[in-house]
Amino acid sequence: MGEKMNVIKKNSIVSNIKLNNRNLYIDFVRGCAMLLVLLHHCGSPFRNIILLFHMPLFFILSGYTYYLIDNKFYEGNILSYVKNRFKKIIIPYFVFEFINALIYIAIQVFKHNIKAISLSSMLYSIITCINIESYYGITLRLWFFPCIFISSILLFITLKYANTPIKKVLSFVIFLVLSYVTSNLIVVRLPFTIDISMLATAYMLIGFLGGFLIDKYKLNEKVLLDLLIAGLAIVICAILCYFYDSKMLMYENQYGDFFVSILVGLFGSISFIIIINYFYKLMLIILFKYIQYFVIWFSQNSLAIFPVHLQLIYLFSHIEVISKSFFLKFPIITISTIIVVNIINNYFPYLIQKK
Repeated sequence: MGEKMNVIKKNSIVSNIKLNNRNLYIDFVRGCAMLLVLLHHCGSPFRNIILLFHMPLFFILSGYTYYLIDNKFYEGNILSYVKNRFKKIIIPYFVFEFINALIYIAIQVFKHNIKAISLSSMLYSIITCINIESYYGITLRLWFFPCIFISSILLFITLKYANTPIKKVLSFVIFLVLSYVTSNLIVVRLPFTIDISMLATAYMLIGFLGGFLIDKYKLNEKVLLDLLIAGLAIVICAILCYFYDSKMLMYENQYGDFFVSILVGLFGSISFIIIINYFYKLMLIILFKYIQYFVIWFSQNSLAIFPVHLQLIYLFSHIEVISKSFFLKFPIITISTIIVVNIINNYFPYLIQKK
């Protein structure tokens, strides 16, 4: 491990990667999931397929991460946990939203469209994390920050007090029902992604409860069985998508046929994890360690990558030759994101609460 760390530190692109006390496999899968986000936002030809499962995948992986540390985190004090999560997630949320707002104001001033600037609308939209007509900004609200904040707290409380498997399963059902209610029966959005967090917590519980299956699967060498499971999951997704509306718009808390969308998100995540598992093993076999570390870097810097790549997409949208070509847009946005995030890590780490 020491030799690997030395190799990474010499690499300028991934100079901020940290492997100590990390699960490399789960970081690799999460890094691939982060690349899916970039592919989707850059207009990949497969963006509609990616949209079906990439956010459920993130929350399932988050739940599995909590499974890996078992009860070490939820035995602590809840107020200390909330304070820690607020510092690491919510402060960066407001920092990046403030940056977005400044860019938006500067653009409107440059266009001599000062009437479009409504500070009250901006504050309301940012504080509640709700997109409103009078302020969309340069990007939609950075909903993932408050969502992962609230869902991780709900998971903390659930695991702390639902101390038996049956209680955890019952909690999962409750969060699923609450998600259905907030997305189908309540006509207004709830502030700070409280509504979205119900489904996010349900998926996190799937990752936590299914953690032992993932561990068992990682040790499995039955290739044909794995391919059969992945193929079956893909077939199920394809059938459900063909016969039902399975859209998964978590950022708007909008879903097609609710329970069908949930299943498609789950089976899509399962097939992705299986496929990426073999890609990960291939990286180890043929010693493509730099690709492995490159992907892991995307996992360990995901909270900075999320807002930065959206800001860059907006900026490059004004360059027609780039904005209209996915095959130009994706590599340019990816490389630019790596550069900007490394600058933040090295010179402005306080923006993302790393120091």
